[in-house]
Amino acid sequence: MTAERPTHKKCRQCGEWFNLSKRASLKQKFCCGSCAATYRTSDPKWRKAQSEKIKAQCDSEVMRERSRKAWDDPETRAYLTEKTRERANTKEHKAYMLEHNKKMWADPEFRAAQTESKRKRSVKQWEDPAFREKMSAVTTQTNKKRWADPEFKKRTGFRIKLALAQPLEKKRKSAESKERMNRPENRARASEQAKQQWENPEYRAFMSGVSHETAVKRWQDPVYRKQQIANLKKASQSPEHRARMSEQGKRLATDPVAIARRKAWWDAGGKAKQIEANKKRWADPEYKARVSKAISEAKRKPKP
Repeated sequence: MTAERPTHKKCRQCGEWFNLSKRASLKQKFCCGSCAATYRTSDPKWRKAQSEKIKAQCDSEVMRERSRKAWDDPETRAYLTEKTRERANTKEHKAYMLEHNKKMWADPEFRAAQTESKRKRSVKQWEDPAFREKMSAVTTQTNKKRWADPEFKKRTGFRIKLALAQPLEKKRKSAESKERMNRPENRARASEQAKQQWENPEYRAFMSGVSHETAVKRWQDPVYRKQQIANLKKASQSPEHRARMSEQGKRLATDPVAIARRKAWWDAGGKAKQIEANKKRWADPEYKARVSKAISEAKRKPKP
């Protein structure tokens, strides 16, 4: 007695029951070609095999050139962009990509490969001066726009103060910053960026003004002034510092470039500026008394 032929089967992809026609094969597992294709393309092994097969049959340069020509066409580009956007914004696609990404990033090998690839790509991009200049301008504009918002400024400032007020967090941030800046590639990149910035006359003038104002404001604080003077005295009395400064002075005194630079500055009004600065210093009674006392004490010391 022969077994009765089934009239319905359950689709392996969508799970729906479908009618099995009389002419259909008993091996049929899907209700339609779409479900069969979806099930097949969801298999990584099948995708890899198909990719290798297509690569072996097609010339990569020809396919690349064909894709470039198609993408250079404004109508084709607009059509593909619109279709991709429509598909990407569907709930089904978002749910599928969410699960797919979770599955992929759960793999340690995939995570490590993606992280390394992203790091190399980022390093290569930032080595390009045009890309660095572009991203610097974009970042500057974005930060200016953000900090111009009073609410963002208040919220971010509060978070920074709160984080730095915690000793452990402050220590951790400091350690991370030091470790990051001690890397040779980061130090080289920071040095190159600083050189390019200081070659800009506007930036040089701005930073000189800021440094001068900050230094004057700090030295007006008696506690800060006393602490800095004590630190300078302690550092200047060490044999290593004396030897280093002596060597530096000898080198600058015989360096033709340094001599030419000093002479050019002196002839370009540096002499008048120095005289004016000295007059202004000696007009201060406190400075005059302190320096006169130091000179007198130095003269009374016996010569070695």
